[in-house]
Amino acid sequence: MLNQSQRKSNWKPPNKTMLKKVNTRIKTGIKPNKWNEEAERLYRNRLQHEQGKKEWKEKIEKITKEKQENKSKFDYDFSQADEAVSNMRKLINEIVTREAKKELLTKKMRLTGDNASHEFNQVLIDYLDSLVDNSQKLEACYNGIKIFKAYIREHDLIRA
Repeated sequence: MLNQSQRKSNWKPPNKTMLKKVNTRIKTGIKPNKWNEEAERLYRNRLQHEQGKKEWKEKIEKITKEKQENKSKFDYDFSQADEAVSNMRKLINEIVTREAKKELLTKKMRLTGDNASHEFNQVLIDYLDSLVDNSQKLEACYNGIKIFKAYIREHDLIRA
């Protein structure tokens, strides 16, 4: 590899007055006095350099904007989801508790026969649970007893 002294290069750093002329033309757009080919070459190189910097800056801004847009697409307020999950857990706990109560009540009632776990029994229990106060529940039970007794008498279902 050639060292720097062995390389033949025509490049030499521009002098300060030439740079001032180029800067003046860039700022004003007017060619200063004693404008020459070297100044024109520096001017064009500077414009290319500035254009390249501008393009890179635009690319970086575009990529940054795309990243932010992509990020915002996936930003989600999980507080609503957390609240929904919490509500679902409460609801599930209520259902589990209610089913456990039904099962315990069924065992306490000592229902007999093949119909012990029939849906009708569960519907009756659900209906009674849906009533607001105890007086309504008691009245519904008495009415149920009256209905069942009348049905038994009507159809001669009394055991001998």
